[in-house]
Amino acid sequence: MRRFLPDGAMPSRDEESARRWVAYHPDGSRISRSDYPGARALKGDPILPFLEMQYLQDDGSRIWARVSSIPFSNENGATLGFISVITDIDELKESEQQLKLLLKQKDEFISIASHELKTPVTSIKAYSQLVQANLERAGDFKNSDLLARLNAQIDRLINLINQLLDLTRVQEGKLELQVEATDINELLHERIEEIRPTTSSYFILHTAELPLIKVDRERIGQVITNLLSNAIKYSSPIARLL
Repeated sequence: MRRFLPDGAMPSRDEESARRWVAYHPDGSRISRSDYPGARALKGDPILPFLEMQYLQDDGSRIWARVSSIPFSNENGATLGFISVITDIDELKESEQQLKLLLKQKDEFISIASHELKTPVTSIKAYSQLVQANLERAGDFKNSDLLARLNAQIDRLINLINQLLDLTRVQEGKLELQVEATDINELLHERIEEIRPTTSSYFILHTAELPLIKVDRERIGQVITNLLSNAIKYSSPIARLL
């Protein structure tokens, strides 16, 4: 408390102290003397749960604090004084600033990495399409089909990179879903076929006639792939999808 009250007197009670008692709102605007928590409490205006502010010390440095203040009265309702709780949150604010800096650096890294990834992935896409076309002209449709599947995965990778580039909108809660009518059975077959060459597990898919559903096909596909990967990882060699 000596940091906040070096002369031991509250500014709401001591005129001399009030002249040196300077505080600021988090946005940097000055708090007027009449709006100090103690002064407001004396007028019957409790500060709950708290008012966050910066106190300016005599040496020019500032202390972050949260202040709660409530008046107390006699049996006739007359305000006799107030009780304040001042919490030093300097370390908390410093941690918040460090976290914001780290998050900013993370976002910058993801953005730069995403841009750098787009160029080689685009080249890979172009070369794979060229090889696929050559295989088709040569009549090697088996390997051409493998290249077609590779191209589909490259398209998915490009889509994921674009989503990383859109990270700011995701963090702001403005992520837009690409909703379309989707045959869930077709999507299940597609994802099973994609993952089948990567594992020795055996999948049995029992389907029923289902109506088209409106979903983001790519994101639901990611969910299905995750479920299949978990089935392979945590089940017996024969993974069954019911």
